[in-house]
Amino acid sequence: MFYDDFFLKLYKNKVRYLLGGGHAVNIYGIIRSTYDIDILLDLSEENLDKLLKTFQGLKMISALPINVNDIKSETIRNRWINEKNLIALNFYKQDESYHSVDIFLKPLINFDEMFKRKKIVKYNDFEIYVINKDDLIALKSIAGRDKDISDIEELRKQNN
Repeated sequence: MFYDDFFLKLYKNKVRYLLGGGHAVNIYGIIRSTYDIDILLDLSEENLDKLLKTFQGLKMISALPINVNDIKSETIRNRWINEKNLIALNFYKQDESYHSVDIFLKPLINFDEMFKRKKIVKYNDFEIYVINKDDLIALKSIAGRDKDISDIEELRKQNN
């Protein structure tokens, strides 16, 4: 199964990431459909090397015609953000394009701080790192889309 392989390889390759988006919302007990996996990353060159190794091992490629190694350059990432309004970069599995992962190109909240607050989900023989609920709410507040506002309302109901 793709999800098992994906998170196991992230764990084995010691990628510093946080699961966000709809899958994180699901982990916090709110059922909603979502298509892709959203991950936030430590954007250090070392960590991005580990991520690209993971993607290569899973036969995942960029949805955009780019040199994937360019993701390791903060200058290039900032150019993509500022000139192309690219917030996230999508990768998909070559032979199963419906398996898709979005990686965010710039942290809106300090990644190291979020990583300290992460929720760890034990799954089989490995761990999945999930964004903390408060950080998830904060990021969804920044995004402000209708589905994010709905997610925030549902996540906050759980605090009552």
